[in-house]
Amino acid sequence: MTTATMTISRRTMSTIVQTPKPSSTDLSRLHAFLSSSDHPKFNLSSRFTIAQHMEHVKALVTSLHPLLLSSPTGTQQQQQQDRIVDLGSGSGVLGFICALTYPHVQFTLLESRAKCCDFLERGVIELGLSSNSNERSSSRVVVCHSRAETLGMSIGHRHLYDGVMSRRFGPSGTTAECAAPLLRQGGFLLVSDPPAAALSSSPNKNHHHLVRWPKNGLSKLGLTLEIRSSEMSAVTMLRATESCSEIYPRSRRIKFPLF
Repeated sequence: MTTATMTISRRTMSTIVQTPKPSSTDLSRLHAFLSSSDHPKFNLSSRFTIAQHMEHVKALVTSLHPLLLSSPTGTQQQQQQDRIVDLGSGSGVLGFICALTYPHVQFTLLESRAKCCDFLERGVIELGLSSNSNERSSSRVVVCHSRAETLGMSIGHRHLYDGVMSRRFGPSGTTAECAAPLLRQGGFLLVSDPPAAALSSSPNKNHHHLVRWPKNGLSKLGLTLEIRSSEMSAVTMLRATESCSEIYPRSRRIKFPLF
């Protein structure tokens, strides 16, 4: 890892001072939207406040900031939008908060369940995240109804994204295999780790990361472990140092994880 990368890594994991935040108006609209559904699966405000939602995703949202500043598109006066996929978006809490925090980035909310996608589509409209309802490609947030392994094999999505973020998507091997085919070379994968992985002070903690993100398994996908989660942040970052092999993702990756 270069000195510049190490500097970005430490800043990513240790500070939120310079990270932008959604406006109070945007947060109020998000709260109203999350409270609008009668279905307990989607009415998240019945279980948590907006402040609690923000706390749950803060590490991932914060980790995006220096990565976006250092990305190729971020250094070209935004001639081209950064494109990031929220893997298994679910109710969209992470994706919506990120979209409200980083308005210059295009987020793709990837979800395989039709009811979730309907909810997400409504959120895009109600939160004003679609800049042009007649041109999906110009939207700040795009809802994609698809399985991750199907999207990874699509010529319109493979190796085209600057980043992928994942929170509670699945085991590490499944997450990595679904994310890697979507990333351009140099792109990043941010994964919110389980609390035990982030907070453990065990001397075997490094061993835990090697087991959770084995070098041999990651190399098959063209990924390299760049930042381990720590007491300061429950986020692991992997970098696409090579293009992912065409044999991935496999259609049966859930039953037989790569690692």
